[in-house]
Amino acid sequence: MNAHPYMIRKYHLLKAGLFSIGIAALPNIATASTFISATAQTYGTTTTGAKDSKGIGGTAGQEVQYRASANTFEIGHSATATAYADAKEGTLRAAVRSSAATTASTTDTGSAEGYATATWDDTMTVNAGNVLKGNKGYIVATIDISGSFAGTTGLPDAADSAEHNELIRIIGTGIDSSSTPRGYGCGGWSLCGYHDYATWGVDALFSNIQSVIPLRIPITFGAATHLNYTLDLTSLAWTHSRGGGSGISASAFVDYAHTMNWGGISGVYDANNVLVGNITTTSASGFNYLDAAPVPEPERYALFLAGFGIMSVVSRLRNQPPRVLRRRIDSSDTAAAEPARCA
Repeated sequence: MNAHPYMIRKYHLLKAGLFSIGIAALPNIATASTFISATAQTYGTTTTGAKDSKGIGGTAGQEVQYRASANTFEIGHSATATAYADAKEGTLRAAVRSSAATTASTTDTGSAEGYATATWDDTMTVNAGNVLKGNKGYIVATIDISGSFAGTTGLPDAADSAEHNELIRIIGTGIDSSSTPRGYGCGGWSLCGYHDYATWGVDALFSNIQSVIPLRIPITFGAATHLNYTLDLTSLAWTHSRGGGSGISASAFVDYAHTMNWGGISGVYDANNVLVGNITTTSASGFNYLDAAPVPEPERYALFLAGFGIMSVVSRLRNQPPRVLRRRIDSSDTAAAEPARCA
């Protein structure tokens, strides 16, 4: 446990990224799948840890949903993590939350990690009569997404340090990834947003996720086109106290539980960029890609967040130092990080 927390975080981001990209690349057709993992660990005079992981793949038209939570609590340190993911054709939702705290009494460390991945995989066929059958073209569509991420730390002193990290990544058919950094947890993903703040000076921020994501998807008229979309979230919180300080806390929360939604097809074009009319679509799942997916009910979203918040505070220390909100990023925020941090 002597590794620098910055390197610990880098390792976990890489681990989560490789696993999630692997999920996105699976050749399952007309399925929805989720994977979630919550890990909480505290270590000092004694070491305790807890982990809860679940994964499931569904069948065509089936919604799959899972929650995971883990927490540890001892005198001097605590950690808790919660993860949630929900997937069906046309809709992905996920949220993660991590928090950790250490007191001033002893040398202790708290670490919490939450991971959530939701994927839908399908085939869609665009039909425009026998004249265009077998010819190339493309569709123009959108994905609507609503969410935010935020982190906090307590007030540091010479004996206390803390770090929080929030990461959201999206990969999908037809998404333009030209503005996505290749490093810092974003490499290989279509869109990315993150905030990493540490009390010793690390502060990296980036987001190219907009509330409406444009899609341009190549097709062959009358033939099946493979569609795959993945929403991947990470939250990390880390604290360390050497004794003699005030104690410190950290938390990270990524909320994309409402929601990543197929926005419907706005146009179909042939290879000469001519708009094609009288279009019909079919899909392996039965989902109608011509129209937008139904938005989940607000009541269901509110109930989820209420339960999520309750689970997240179970193992907080009773007397936490004041906490400071570092930055909250919405999906429409296009703030860019320093180029050197994305190299």
